[in-house]
Amino acid sequence: MDLFFRTGKHEFVFMNPDKISHSPDHPNHLYQNYIIDILIPGIKDELDIRYPWYTDIDKLILETNPRIVEYDESQLDHREED
Repeated sequence: MDLFFRTGKHEFVFMNPDKISHSPDHPNHLYQNYIIDILIPGIKDELDIRYPWYTDIDKLILETNPRIVEYDESQLDHREED
């Protein structure tokens, strides 16, 4: 996830999708809108990234051993093709 809209900089955080909830109706849809952290200008200006989020993708892979998933056509966004 790119944190640009939170921090104004292109910073990325990563997580293992097996560590968050999935939609009961669509198991391939992740509930990824979890709060990463809250910023309050002038009071709390820096993000505190905590599990299940990682700033280092290599550390994420090493510590959580994510599985490879099968390609699913429903994951493609075709809106620009219309």
